[in-house]
Amino acid sequence: MIFRVDTLYLQLPNSVCRLPSKEFTLQWRHSVEKQLWQEHYAQQGNSLILDKIFQQTFGAGSPASGEYIPAPKGFVGYRAHIVMPQLNWVVSSNMQGVLFTDNSIIPVFKLVPDYTEIKIIPTKQNLISFVLGVKCNVEPTSKTSE
Repeated sequence: MIFRVDTLYLQLPNSVCRLPSKEFTLQWRHSVEKQLWQEHYAQQGNSLILDKIFQQTFGAGSPASGEYIPAPKGFVGYRAHIVMPQLNWVVSSNMQGVLFTDNSIIPVFKLVPDYTEIKIIPTKQNLISFVLGVKCNVEPTSKTSE
């Protein structure tokens, strides 16, 4: 029997790397209101679960209903439960898309040209592939969002 490990991969146009955690938060600046928006995801096997949403203001795409949850200062929080097989995210310098994991940050918008689609892919892989896989380069952060 092969031991399998839950793993999240960040796929950029020319590279793929392993995220250091099974949970992450995406943050970007809304195109109209110019306020921050955050979505927290957790891996569950070969799926991603969007479980929390934090926003500074209401606007296009805001949840119409849902349970309020504690949120970082200046944000409103909602509980969610949306299951997806992977996440496709178009990033640009205008929206300043970043990915937070634990105590680290990946400034995705600085890694690719504007309007590039990146993917976050959950998978179960054997332990040897996990150990030999390429880890994403991350920067330490003092994230205050959660």
